[in-house]
Amino acid sequence: MKFQLAINLERMNDNTDMVDVARHTLEMVQMADQAGFTVAWAAEHHALEMTIAPNPF
Repeated sequence: MKFQLAINLERMNDNTDMVDVARHTLEMVQMADQAGFTVAWAAEHHALEMTIAPNPF
């Protein structure tokens, strides 16, 4: 069985630094990789303040 991770690069509070959000997201993806997950999906949410999409990197 293959497992996948779907993530949103989001923040619920404007006081949260997007660098921290990106770091936390990368840590989640790394943990999923170590656990044997095969794919990580990063959703795009254009024009929403809560995300750093469409360019997560």
